[in-house]
Amino acid sequence: MIPGPIRDMKYRLPVAVNHGNLSYPYWRSKESIERALSGCALTFVASVGREGSGFVGEIFSANDGLISFHEPRPFCNGRRLIASCINGHASQSLILRVKVSTIAASIVNSGCRHYLESSHMFLKTFGRYLIKEIDVPFNLISLRRPILKTIASFRELAWFGSRYNRAQNWVYKVADGTPLTSRQLRIDNETDQILSYIISEKINELNFVSRASPSRVNYVRLNVPPSKENLLSVSESIGLSGSVRQDLRKANTRQSAKISQVETETLLKETRDYFKKNEEMLRQRSVIFCSEDMQMTIGDEHWGVC
Repeated sequence: MIPGPIRDMKYRLPVAVNHGNLSYPYWRSKESIERALSGCALTFVASVGREGSGFVGEIFSANDGLISFHEPRPFCNGRRLIASCINGHASQSLILRVKVSTIAASIVNSGCRHYLESSHMFLKTFGRYLIKEIDVPFNLISLRRPILKTIASFRELAWFGSRYNRAQNWVYKVADGTPLTSRQLRIDNETDQILSYIISEKINELNFVSRASPSRVNYVRLNVPPSKENLLSVSESIGLSGSVRQDLRKANTRQSAKISQVETETLLKETRDYFKKNEEMLRQRSVIFCSEDMQMTIGDEHWGVC
């Protein structure tokens, strides 16, 4: 475990100092990338961050022929890269081409039959390049963690508070150009900022899937914490023969953030207030909050709030 003061040093670096994209500069032609990727089953994890993506590879690690990575370099993060990809310019990024070249190199070097990567930058950046420039099918696991716990985790890290100056290399505050725009949206506090970002990324996820042909993207849903039945279903859907680790307690416990009763009540109130004051604007984006069963729906998709 890295000591807290050393771990926190990254938040003191200027936002322009972004070491996350430093990596061995693999560079392959589009044809060789597609050849390598098409010979292997691919699975990526869709996440807003703080939803438990780090344990997904561990859960499926019992499968022979699988290699899995959590946020390997290059991270494909950075304020400018995120903004560029959101604005539709992913194809112009050299680092994103290096990213898919690196994935291809990992597959070739390992001889694996299944590649799994979890990173909340997938939907923001390199997934956009993959879907547009590389003609290969892949699985996309959508994580469904209770929104309240995700909010609590973000608040604990202060990514939308005192540490945002650095954290904007990984997350963003909604603006005119983001999937959920800030136009006519009332944002009064940190919880409002986090909720807006979460909803924006969920809209981003559904837009990503809807724009891809069903033959390209196999979209599956994984609850966090997951039940054994849910895990087996997802495993079978992505072609891993239903093999999952049986020692789920550690993974489930790690993802079950302990929130005090006072904090829970505060977050619930702020969440209800957010949806109430922004109800009309959110409804225009097909975002509906049901206070009775504490569910958020976007179109036909559902997320539990608590």
